[in-house]
Parts: sequence; C-alpha cells; structure tokens
Amino acid sequence: MKPVLLVVAFSLACLSIAQHAGEATRQLIGTWKYDVSSMKLELNAKGKASMRDPKAKESMAGMEKQLASSLKTMTLAFKSNRSVVISSGGKTVGSGTWTLHGRDVNVVMTNARQATPRMTLAKDGKTIHTVYSDPNFGEGKIDLVKKS
Repeated sequence: MKPVLLVVAFSLACLSIAQHAGEATRQLIGTWKYDVSSMKLELNAKGKASMRDPKAKESMAGMEKQLASSLKTMTLAFKSNRSVVISSGGKTVGSGTWTLHGRDVNVVMTNARQATPRMTLAKDGKTIHTVYSDPNFGEGKIDLVKKS
C-alpha cells in the first residue's frame, strides 16, 4: 500500500509543478512595454570611479534621458510559439526565442551580438524585472509591464 501512496503523492506534486509552469507561460505570452519610471542604475566600484568627474555625471544624465526616451517606444512580444519580437516605433528591431525556467525568462536573440538582460517574471505575472549587467559599470534595472 505504501508504494501506491508514494506514486500518488509524486504524481500530484508533478501535476502541481506543471500547472504552475503553465500559469507562468500564460502570464508571459503577450506584448510588454518598458516602465521607464522603474529605471535604476546601480554603479559598481569601476562605475563610481568613472563618475568622479563632473562632466561624466552630466554625460550620464543625458544618456539616461535619451535611453528612457528610446525605451518608451519599445515593446517585446512573447508569442506562444516560443518566439519573441522586439519592436521600436512599430518596426521590428530584433527577434529570438524564449524559454521559461520557473520564473526566469531566458531569451536567445537571433543576432547573437544583441545583449539580453536577466529577466524574472513576477509571481503575479504583471511585471518582468530585467537586469542589464556590465562589469565596467554596474547594473541597469527596469521593469516591463503588459501593454494594454
């Protein structure tokens, strides 16, 4: 009798995991846009050292403003066929494929030189937290929200 209970318990656990994976996939599929109000830059030691010059701080502020402006027009469409299409101003600027491991979204771009951030789908499915890392600068963090 005990082996039967173990098999039933294992089967129920597997079913529960599969259901949660399906829920995350359903939450991910759709078109997302950047929430520029969530953008944060966190400098590492090298990045902080480069910001000691007042001109560098001015330049950085200008780059942040320009980046926010360009991100406002950008969308990421995660499709059910596991493809992702990145658009800016209605024009496709990149594409690739995606996989989901738990809540971690992994994107492989068709153009391997295009950098991809670490992405994590929030538990409520309403936000994708992205982190862009640069060892010479630090991290840039920005959220994606579902486009309505």
